[in-house]
Amino acid sequence: MLESVLPAKLFVFLLILVRVGAAAMVMPGIGDSYVTRRARVIFAFFMALILAPLLADKLPGRPGEPIALALVLIGEVFIGLLLGGVARMIVGALMIAGMIMAFMSTLSNALVNDPTAQQQGSIVGAFLSTMGVLLIFATDTHHMMLRAMVDSYAVFPAGRAPPMQDIAQFVARTAADAFKLGFQLAMPFLVVGTIFYIGVGLINRLMPQVQIFFVAIPLQVGKGIVLLLVTLPAIMQWFLQSFTESYRPLLNL
Repeated sequence: MLESVLPAKLFVFLLILVRVGAAAMVMPGIGDSYVTRRARVIFAFFMALILAPLLADKLPGRPGEPIALALVLIGEVFIGLLLGGVARMIVGALMIAGMIMAFMSTLSNALVNDPTAQQQGSIVGAFLSTMGVLLIFATDTHHMMLRAMVDSYAVFPAGRAPPMQDIAQFVARTAADAFKLGFQLAMPFLVVGTIFYIGVGLINRLMPQVQIFFVAIPLQVGKGIVLLLVTLPAIMQWFLQSFTESYRPLLNL
């Protein structure tokens, strides 16, 4: 029934376009709010155009019924969202770290529009997430995302039902790793902030007449800025390493 309206080569292109397009909708950088929908569609179109000759042998035959075609396309959308969502969760670790850093530096009320999260967030979190996305592309780490798109056809063959149990475990583990990474990146701020609060409490007990609040706030802000400048290179290097490691289960190594 579909043979007359959907040629085989067009079906191959459509199948790749659906998976790549779904990934591009949520992928950091490409799927952010400051990138227009037209640009995402153009990216997905040309990626599918490039990959179609390379992956034609790995794709299933054209289904004969519209319902079967719809099920195949739904599965491709799901896999595409998974590929882009992995990167989005790891970038979210920078937002978590930024919120903790802002809280320990009394900057938690300084909210700005975070383009990577498409919502308001702490100024430190917005800075870290924007820099993280910039470094992903500046260091060619985004090649991991592109390679995962190609290798995903070996890990998750098109036309087959996705292994939901394995995917659920992988998503849960990735989300837990993202939260863990966020706390680890902010650990210097937690340690230094705790020591600072203990010192402020001791000074307040020893010299009650000192207006410790007005003295501590500028010191706390300055301490947070200096600590961020000192730890920023290590934070970004650790983030890029974790970003790369998060995609390894999706690669056909």
